[in-house]
Amino acid sequence: MKKISILLAASAMALGLFSCNKEGSTNLKDNADSVSYAVGFGNANELLNAIQGAKAQGQDVDSALFFKGFEEGFNSDTTKLWYYVGQMQGVQAAQRFKDDSTLNKAMFMAGFKKALGVDSATRVVLSDSLNVIAQKYYELKAEADRKKYEAEMEKQMEEQYGENKTKGAAFIAEFKKEAGVKTTASGLAYQVIKEGNGATPTATDQVQVNYVGKLIDGTVFDESKGKPAEFRVDGVIKGWTEMLQLMKAGSKVKVVIPQDLAYGARYAGEKIPPFSTLVFEIELVKVLPAAAADSTSADEL
Repeated sequence: MKKISILLAASAMALGLFSCNKEGSTNLKDNADSVSYAVGFGNANELLNAIQGAKAQGQDVDSALFFKGFEEGFNSDTTKLWYYVGQMQGVQAAQRFKDDSTLNKAMFMAGFKKALGVDSATRVVLSDSLNVIAQKYYELKAEADRKKYEAEMEKQMEEQYGENKTKGAAFIAEFKKEAGVKTTASGLAYQVIKEGNGATPTATDQVQVNYVGKLIDGTVFDESKGKPAEFRVDGVIKGWTEMLQLMKAGSKVKVVIPQDLAYGARYAGEKIPPFSTLVFEIELVKVLPAAAADSTSADEL
């Protein structure tokens, strides 16, 4: 009790100073007023921090409307707690419909009322069948949201790094003019430096390779440095997977990989910006058939 009294006294002193020094401050008559004021101030401060966070995430926040709702709830009949909880849940459900035009509001409410109106055993039986439909919807919705997000991110990257596409296409066009350059249907362009006579890997084989990777301006971003890298053929970028299946062990090529067969709109480490066309010199040292390579680990390029 003594500690509580000290706390009340300290609160009164602090808020008394606030009341004296701030024009228009609330008149705090006693310790209870001071503590009540302090608790209300602290509560609002936490909520305002949450509101600021919501605004920072781009949400449309109406602070005045929030306060109006809070005040009405605060002064309401506390026996109606579950009414307000239900109201909040309804607002959140309505937001879902606002964001997803494929849902039918009337049918949603019909299903909602049905669940509230039947016993738990019947609800379980209905859930077993209806959950399949609901789960499929959530899966499709998540996939649509993912694609929408990826499209938005690619648009942003396009605005910032789209020039890399143009530069890469021009580089490939010049490379094709060199003697002996071959082009595949996917757009991969390569030049054989040394012919090999060993095995040609399949997508599921493990391979050992020496390589040097560069950007079109000549910047080296990765290399094996004399120690062959080992990985599964289909465990790397598309351009590598395709190129390796056109080679024989012992051969060496120079290959230019278009951005869409490399990392596309993604960053790849610190040195490869989005939409980068990549240039590699690849030497296929050895092919390990899938059965013989089961115990080895693959590092993705």
